[in-house]
Amino acid sequence: FLNRVRRLRSQTQALHGTYVLLTYILGSYLLACLLAWGYQPAVEWTWLITGGFFGGLIYIIFSYFKVLLTPFSRDDAALLVDSRYPALKNALINSSQLGRCLNDPHFKNTTSLEFIHELHRRTDPVVKKIDPSTVIDRSGIAISRNWFLGTFFSLTFIALLIPNFLKKGYAHWTDP
Repeated sequence: FLNRVRRLRSQTQALHGTYVLLTYILGSYLLACLLAWGYQPAVEWTWLITGGFFGGLIYIIFSYFKVLLTPFSRDDAALLVDSRYPALKNALINSSQLGRCLNDPHFKNTTSLEFIHELHRRTDPVVKKIDPSTVIDRSGIAISRNWFLGTFFSLTFIALLIPNFLKKGYAHWTDP
């Protein structure tokens, strides 16, 4: 269960970050073409605008994809589930942490092992009723997906209505 929560969290973060990144790239391209098309002196600021674009790109990559590189342990997943379901009363994190004693050959206290087995027995039925997708907040995906689709369809709509818009906008930036 905890591995599914960890995997779903990583997938959610990656998908959200991808939508934000693609929206930023497409939106920046659309904005740059509009700026070059409507305000010719803007091409004199090419280096400043390019630096701003790459600064924003680095910020997005760092803020959304660093989560994928930081460790999210089984204990972190258990804490997340326990925080979303207060009825568990921290049983999942206790079960996760104390479960390590079951696999430790150096742990000899049989009374404690019986208590740990009892904790596992009580926690398992409750955890089996929990859907991992209810633990992870996925509301940001819908918002970022809608922004991406809006930007994509705006770019497509403009490209269909004004066929030379994107070519001329790009040409204004590359050949001032």
